[in-house]
Amino acid sequence: MDYRAYARQVAAQRGLDPGIFERQIDQESGFNPNAESPAGARGIAQFMPGTASWVAGELGISEAQFWSDPRQQIDGAGWLLRWLLDRYDGDYAKALAGYNAGTGAVDEYGGVPPYPETGRYVAAILGEAVNHSAHRDVLAEAWGWVGVPYVWGGQSRAGVDCSGYVLEVYRAAGYPITDDTTAEGLRSFGETRPWGQVHDGDVLFFDLEGAGEATHCGIRTGYRRMLHAPEPGDHVREIVLDDWWCDDARLLEARCYLAGR
Repeated sequence: MDYRAYARQVAAQRGLDPGIFERQIDQESGFNPNAESPAGARGIAQFMPGTASWVAGELGISEAQFWSDPRQQIDGAGWLLRWLLDRYDGDYAKALAGYNAGTGAVDEYGGVPPYPETGRYVAAILGEAVNHSAHRDVLAEAWGWVGVPYVWGGQSRAGVDCSGYVLEVYRAAGYPITDDTTAEGLRSFGETRPWGQVHDGDVLFFDLEGAGEATHCGIRTGYRRMLHAPEPGDHVREIVLDDWWCDDARLLEARCYLAGR
């Protein structure tokens, strides 16, 4: 049985991105129907027993049928990812985090929770959508900083500000940019991206204070989404860039620091 082809078939039936769903199952088990985790997850889609019972019921089959057929488990994973996407307004990062860590954790933190395993899981699945390995490296590292508190001038996992976050992500991913620690200073490096060519992993710059220069920055994670260190009292997290953020007076440019990689 070609389980990869079946996963893409299920994705089409459930209205999922086929590439993302295939990578999810790959991340769960490598398409191994006999996979088991130390935590007790089983099968090709790594269901815990309680979740399997619920999903089997939603599919209208018995638990015995569910566990005996990897195709039912793939269908169950597709049903669950669709359910999570509907819950989180189509946000794949939140939906995948909910699959991995549970909806309680996603709701508590308002996005991908600050668990290293979950950050790596989401990055491994969504980062593969990026064509270049350097951008995947940056995205994987960026997700790993979710939950780190905002600290003005900070450049460590004890705390970062917006530019410190960008600098440390790129440095830890193996692509150091500069020692300049301001958002405006970062604009002196890399290349400006035309808006039609912006990639996930590129850095977005904003003038949030009407200063005529960059006062904030973050790392693009998808269409109108970015990871950033927002402000004192907050932590590194992903946001959706609404019209306020994307106003021409605020959104200055996108820059690429990985040209040729």
